[in-house]
Amino acid sequence: MLKVQYRMHPMIRQWPSDAFYGGCLQDGPRCVSDRHFSAFPNPVTFIDTSNGIANAFLRLRSARLPQGAEYDAGLANEERQYSEGSKFNRLEVEVVRKCLDI
Repeated sequence: MLKVQYRMHPMIRQWPSDAFYGGCLQDGPRCVSDRHFSAFPNPVTFIDTSNGIANAFLRLRSARLPQGAEYDAGLANEERQYSEGSKFNRLEVEVVRKCLDI
């Protein structure tokens, strides 16, 4: 069983530790991130992407951008799958891109 993890912020690691490892999963020595994003004030941030909320968020943010730099606010909130099996949701990708300003 995994005893030490080296990739997640401790606040993110807490849930799988409790859910799958009986609270015994520990953090490696460099698991605290010093990166901060204004859109994500906490290491774990939940963003509601249901019922057009994400599209409204993107429309609002795009209105403040220069012409040609808008985000795609017309995306459907749907999961798609690449031929090799991995899944993605383009609307959720756009929301995260906006939050990270990329």
